[in-house]
Amino acid sequence: MPKIVTLGPNGSFSAFGTEQFVGQHFGNQPLVLADSFHTVWREILKDSDTIGVLPIENSSTSNVHENIDFIFRHPQVTILGEFLLPITLNLYGPSNKNLHNLSEIFSHPKAFEQCEDFLNAFNGNVTEVKSTSEALAIFAQKKSDTIGFIGGPQLAALTTASLLQNNIANQTENTTRFLLISQFEDSPVELISKSTPKSKATIIFETFHEKGALAKVLTLISHLDGNLLKIESRPIPTKPQNYAFWIDIDLAQAPDNLIDILRKNVQDLRVVGRYAHGQKII
Repeated sequence: MPKIVTLGPNGSFSAFGTEQFVGQHFGNQPLVLADSFHTVWREILKDSDTIGVLPIENSSTSNVHENIDFIFRHPQVTILGEFLLPITLNLYGPSNKNLHNLSEIFSHPKAFEQCEDFLNAFNGNVTEVKSTSEALAIFAQKKSDTIGFIGGPQLAALTTASLLQNNIANQTENTTRFLLISQFEDSPVELISKSTPKSKATIIFETFHEKGALAKVLTLISHLDGNLLKIESRPIPTKPQNYAFWIDIDLAQAPDNLIDILRKNVQDLRVVGRYAHGQKII
């Protein structure tokens, strides 16, 4: 069985979503819970029998850029699969208090971004920490009547904190997409059923340095009945003013050789992964 690493500790969205997904596909497989994205990256690169689970984008605040950059920088890693996790962000605080008693709120920067509208109306301090779980730890340690934290219900279940405000995110339908990343192309265990079509692909490539090069590639995908789902670009450090492009394509209606055709029309095409469309974790 592979080692599965994600951002912890228990109660974090990453840990909860990964636990649910792993339970569906691996059974009762223990997780390694890391303290940062950097630790997850290090474990992926250190051991080819490791699967790292990382958030890649949120429907409210867009991309998790540091994890996208990790995949851009390391051509040896591949995407094995994905899942979608609905995110409910609540405000928690001292028992029998309300949010008007708070002078400071702790949480992860991404949670703050997703709750920006709510926090703009908050008159106290907003303090960033490394994770929502660290915010909970600070709340438990300080035992103050004037501090609160933002987190999900799984996290709050680990403490005696009271719910002060439910679902404070800007978007009530708030979802994060997670990727399963490793250094091997196929899982040594049955990660996703063989009967599940790998109808989605992530590729990274450079275009030829000519006018309209990217438009030609996107038009070619459309003509071949590929459905463009995502596009992202990064500058190439060794080639000033040149960019590498990340695209996700729905291949359900496309010919089997779509990627082979694309390879002839771009430079340095890398297939980061072919995998099944992610399902929501309920």
